[in-house]
Amino acid sequence: MHGSDVVLSAASIETAQALVAQTSLNAEGRANTPYGFAILHQGDEAIWLLLHWWLDGGICAQRLWRAAHAQVLSFVEQDRPLMACVWELAVIDHERRAWTRTAMDPDSSPEAYLRDWMAEGFC
Repeated sequence: MHGSDVVLSAASIETAQALVAQTSLNAEGRANTPYGFAILHQGDEAIWLLLHWWLDGGICAQRLWRAAHAQVLSFVEQDRPLMACVWELAVIDHERRAWTRTAMDPDSSPEAYLRDWMAEGFC
């Protein structure tokens, strides 16, 4: 994300995709929308997987996992207070702005949100 030489392994990407696909998106009885985003980031300390989804009313829910560099196939869910690093926050900021620009605008649509991509090289 913040370095062009950082490449995640295919195995860590596949493991993260499978984890996202099997994860229950439950936010204490609140209604989910079918929209969200995931961030997979090879950080200095570990590989981080952040899963976000939008709830009715413009609320963003999150789950966070960590995998040690030596154990890329073993993501462990993290407790709070961890949220995101400065590089991941740039992506979260883009997604928040995209959501308010599209899904929350009565003259737009949630489908427009899916077409709103972060510019490459932004962070």
